[in-house]
Amino acid sequence: MKLRTQLSYLLFICGNQGIFGFTSSSSSSATIQRDSTSTFLAGRTQTQLFAFTQNKKLYLDDGHRLAYDIYKCNSEDMIVFLPNLSDGRFSTASSNVEDWCERNRSNFICADWFGRGGSSGKLMDATISRWTGDTIALMDEVSPVSKAVFVGKGVGLWVAVLVALKRPDLVR
Repeated sequence: MKLRTQLSYLLFICGNQGIFGFTSSSSSSATIQRDSTSTFLAGRTQTQLFAFTQNKKLYLDDGHRLAYDIYKCNSEDMIVFLPNLSDGRFSTASSNVEDWCERNRSNFICADWFGRGGSSGKLMDATISRWTGDTIALMDEVSPVSKAVFVGKGVGLWVAVLVALKRPDLVR
């Protein structure tokens, strides 16, 4: 693992599972504990846990998978970025929203659409209803909070509106 410190208040640990770190108001030591599902970092005083993980997979009931990135911190705020069909989750817009979430300590999720990027399926088999259902499944299965602000670009905005109509309980 590669270690990098910045102003001795922010620590990142970069590895093949993503970027994990913590912020702390003191220079307390951190301990890293691994279990079968995740990595945790903890300090001694006023620590805020966060983890950024790329290329996670959500396996859906029909056997397909969604590739997604998630930034988790101990916040009740969640931003779900729904990208343009041609951009996917590695776009400039997605990176900008992710950066904003990191600066403002908000949780963040962005996924590739069914049939695009790292997700399985054929684009010709995709429908707007499919993407809406997949977004709802992503929120139900992966989100650390129950309500989110949906930010959409292009078809992502359309899906955000359909999610809000179908499941208003997910929308903050």
